[in-house]
Amino acid sequence: MKATNGSNLNAEWYRNFESLPESDDICFAICNEFFDALPIHQFDFNENTRQWREVMVDADPVEKEKLRFVTAPGDTPAAKALLPMFDNEDLEGKRRVEVSPSSLIHCQWLCERIMKQGGSSLIIDYGHEGQKEDTLRGFKNHQLVDVLENPGDVDITADVNFSHLRSVAEAVGVDASESITQDVFLKNMGIDTRMDLNKSGSQNETIFKRVEEISKLLCLSNRQVTDDALLNNLLTELNKYIIKCKKQSELKARSAEFLKILREAFNNCENLKANNLAFLIEFFGNSIDYFEAPVCIKSFLRLQESDIFEKEALIRSSWLSAYTGFIERFEEEISNEEAREVIQKLSNDISVFVSRQAQLTTIALLLRNKENQDEFEKIVNDCVFPSSDFLYSLLVNVKRMKSSGTSPVELCKKIYSLMSKEQKSARIVELYLDMHSIAAAPGLSEDECFEITDEFFIKEHFRIHTLVASMQDDPNTAVGGCLQRMLAILDDEEQPHVQFLDVLKKIDNYLSPECRLLVVNFYKNYFKNMPPVFNKKLQFMTIKIFVHFMTTNTSEDFEKTLYSTLFEVLTNDRVSEKLKYPIYLAFGYLTNNDSVKEVCKYIPDAYGAITIENWQLKDSILECFYEWSKKSFSYDENFIKQSEAILKNAVEDENPSVRTSGIRAYALFAEINKEKCPEILVQLLERTTSDMDFSTRRMGVLTVSRILKNIQSPFEHSEMEAIIHDTSPILEYKRRKINNLLSLISYMVRDDDWEVRKNIIGLICECKDRNEDSKIAAYLEEMLKLLIEDQVGIVSDAAKRALGIELSSRKEYSTERLEEILTDIELNLAVIHEEGKLEFSDNEMDNFADCY
Repeated sequence: MKATNGSNLNAEWYRNFESLPESDDICFAICNEFFDALPIHQFDFNENTRQWREVMVDADPVEKEKLRFVTAPGDTPAAKALLPMFDNEDLEGKRRVEVSPSSLIHCQWLCERIMKQGGSSLIIDYGHEGQKEDTLRGFKNHQLVDVLENPGDVDITADVNFSHLRSVAEAVGVDASESITQDVFLKNMGIDTRMDLNKSGSQNETIFKRVEEISKLLCLSNRQVTDDALLNNLLTELNKYIIKCKKQSELKARSAEFLKILREAFNNCENLKANNLAFLIEFFGNSIDYFEAPVCIKSFLRLQESDIFEKEALIRSSWLSAYTGFIERFEEEISNEEAREVIQKLSNDISVFVSRQAQLTTIALLLRNKENQDEFEKIVNDCVFPSSDFLYSLLVNVKRMKSSGTSPVELCKKIYSLMSKEQKSARIVELYLDMHSIAAAPGLSEDECFEITDEFFIKEHFRIHTLVASMQDDPNTAVGGCLQRMLAILDDEEQPHVQFLDVLKKIDNYLSPECRLLVVNFYKNYFKNMPPVFNKKLQFMTIKIFVHFMTTNTSEDFEKTLYSTLFEVLTNDRVSEKLKYPIYLAFGYLTNNDSVKEVCKYIPDAYGAITIENWQLKDSILECFYEWSKKSFSYDENFIKQSEAILKNAVEDENPSVRTSGIRAYALFAEINKEKCPEILVQLLERTTSDMDFSTRRMGVLTVSRILKNIQSPFEHSEMEAIIHDTSPILEYKRRKINNLLSLISYMVRDDDWEVRKNIIGLICECKDRNEDSKIAAYLEEMLKLLIEDQVGIVSDAAKRALGIELSSRKEYSTERLEEILTDIELNLAVIHEEGKLEFSDNEMDNFADCY
């Protein structure tokens, strides 16, 4: 991303809301035309049956390659779940209604984050308050088109029902305002004034005209300022100008005028609206360098005498923010005693904005007195210790503290050393230890370690003990001893096991093979006896820990023991089949051929018994095959035949994930049965070109490249005359089977997925290296030149590199990221379960996606 001033901004991309990291920062979210792009459900009212029925998508019975809208013959899961959201008044007189479960889910998540962190959100979109009926539309090249015309090549949108979003927000506890039109919003933000101010005049002339205008508004005592938008806009512009022009002597020369405005404004603050007074305070904080500091501070502090603590939260927060900046600079004007008094009044403020700002004010005061131990202790005792919540939040802010001449750990340690035993709660201690580990600070003293482990070594605080152990002089030995003590106090409650297994992942680097063996043997007995506490959640967590041990193992002896345990779990009928799929992933990392042969005997029957809903098991077995293809194992003839049947079945599976893994697993069969590689190649060409799923096509192209390496003459069945030159549009509803390597290249360079096109470049390069025919070489070069013109930058650059063309150093914007997002989007249908929560139905999602 680039800012308007040309400076680079670091932007992080996330695929969904759930992947956003947890944070203590205030949440501000701007959703600009976001909700209108999310999927909707439509329901039609049948006048004859007096029933509401869902509108569905179906294949046209006459024109097979076209789609059409139909109404469901009966109730659908979505109808049962979503229609109760509408009151009878909402449905009265309407023939169609719309609802977007995906929008409700995203809105609920956003509101929960706001409730947790504080903050607000601005939603800008095409929408209504529930009065509209049919708003589903399709756009292409800025023109309205049929929604079902060329699926995937049309932008689909539906107006947002703001009343639904507001209901979700209110249910979560977030205040939601009424929706307003865009013109009202822009006028409220001062667009008219901004246009007038920008029409003429130099920047300096304009700024002082604004000053005079503010003077007229503010310096008239006993007058209520009514043009709130105008004043807000002028103050904003002044604030920006002060920040931007700090080095201009002309501005400093006019400081008397600014000071006069400030004095009059503070004297007349009762006549200012809350947001204007907050802006004025912010303006003052940014421009203090231009005024006579002592005089200005006195004017500023007079606000305190005008019951500043009783004003709106916005004013209190802005005032405290400016006050924080003055603490370090003006010791004579703001004494420690006065600052402590302010903090004590605002530290437990009902507004989260004010209380958080009070924490920053406290940190500023502590830093000012870091060398004065008596004053430091007085600040901590008077301002920090009275509230445990304030203490914890202050330490969180210390942890995030940037450069100030004092390290966060140093400041935290000074505060921590003053705490009593009762004040050192578990969350305080864990935060303190985390700060040490993240900052790579000097380890804890022996006495400090003993105090923490003695106080907190109970099953609820395993993480604290392991953090202490990892900071010892010999962390491996300390963690080993810690692990044994943990195992000794685990009992028949679920939560301690959950915490213990979670901790294991965090201390894995310190676990020796002997420690891992202790864990494996401990939970091996649980799988054998299956006590009531060992529920499905704990079983799955344990299996995942075992799998992690296998993937990071370096000991042959430990591998044998772990394999034996995992195989016992795999064959244990008391363990649900749904929980076993990670085990096959672990088997892919085996290094012992005898163990692999034992698994090979078990897999064929197990694969044949897998039901449709347990497709993850198939996926894992195929991933295991792929991992084995990287190693030199020997297999018996019977398994080779059985694996061929499994792979043929996998590439035709109805689940796209299984098909993708099946195609990749063909690499194993190509390695153990090289004489059949030409036959395998034809099968992969047909599957790759005809599959509707882009991930399957991506993997198909990569696997074709790999199998080509085992074929001496890859073009003997692919003469130039047999090439099928595809001229159909990139996006097509029905794909064709192609069994010719060069025709595949001609066909796939026009694929609708950018990553398929990028992968095909690697295949072309592989073919060029293996080719000796001049005609084929010219044809391959022609394909690369075609890809140079690709709209996606990463594809175009890859084609240029393949042709030896030097890339331009100038960065250009491309649609690469947009295409990646669009091609990775899955159509999700939400179903409300009995608990009242919105969740995704996999079966409905897959069926709808396949139809689409």
